Amino acid sequence: MPRRITRRMRNIQVGVAVVVLVAAVAATTLGPASSASAAPKPKCPQGSTYNATTGKCEVAPTTGCPVEATYDASRNVCVYGAPTECPLGSQYDPVSGKCWVSVEGPPGTSCPDGFYGTYDAGAIHCQGDPGCPSGRTVNTTTNKCEGPLVAICPTRFPTYNQTTGKCEGEPVTRER
Repeated sequence: MPRRITRRMRNIQVGVAVVVLVAAVAATTLGPASSASAAPKPKCPQGSTYNATTGKCEVAPTTGCPVEATYDASRNVCVYGAPTECPLGSQYDPVSGKCWVSVEGPPGTSCPDGFYGTYDAGAIHCQGDPGCPSGRTVNTTTNKCEGPLVAICPTRFPTYNQTTGKCEGEPVTRER
């Protein structure tokens, strides 16, 4: 090979080696190229942790009773007011504390299940005991609705996630 071509090839090899060396030094000094463009890291308020799966900050809930109930420590239940839930088609009468429905028909017409009544001038006036909303039961001794303690989340973490059992909130800032 002519000397000129050999010299050029050697210069090219040296040039490639210098480029590779510079790239290696840059990678160890600056870190991987992707870290410069990585997404900012979420920052959560003190006392909470970041859940990368949900993208939310989390805290453990406390348990207690909603504002419309009182806590009965002797039985560890939330006590609500008297039962006022009536079956569809009937109405609650706060004076009698009963659910009422009128059924038209001839003598012998019966009341819907759970109701009892009297026949009066072509209609049967049926009454029944009201119930409690779903998830609560009637305490027949006190005639109050009762239910289990519930998860209570702080204002900053207002959403309760039943899957994780945690209260969730948005990250406050994102750090680089």
